[in-house]
Amino acid sequence: MNKIILFFILTTSFAMAQVSSTTSLGFKIGSDTGLNFRTPVQGEEFIQTTLGTDNDDLFINATYNTFLKPFRATVPYVGFGAGIETDEDDSDTANLRLPLGLVYEIPNRRLFTYAEVTGVVGNETSGAELHLGLNYSF
Repeated sequence: MNKIILFFILTTSFAMAQVSSTTSLGFKIGSDTGLNFRTPVQGEEFIQTTLGTDNDDLFINATYNTFLKPFRATVPYVGFGAGIETDEDDSDTANLRLPLGLVYEIPNRRLFTYAEVTGVVGNETSGAELHLGLNYSF
């Protein structure tokens, strides 16, 4: 556990992403589809919330993320969070979410794109989800 904490401290000390300093709203597609909202917390950390649908199910999830050291024109990030999904018979399913993403800020625009793979562990299902998104920073 101490090695994991040390890893996060070292990687967040190298973070330099500009998109973390602005609030943004966007849209994501992939394993599920929805509206995406990001808001900065402090430094290179941000909260990402998504509200959307997945095969006729309604879901909301939130993750607490931190940017890592930039790689070329992109900036990777990691996080952790939770989600709730409601299906057509009104039963709720909770899950744990572990995203790993890559952000590309479009030069001279208030837009950024991202790709994200999220590990999901729940009481009924577990696996990986893939998302692509486009957000507008304001």
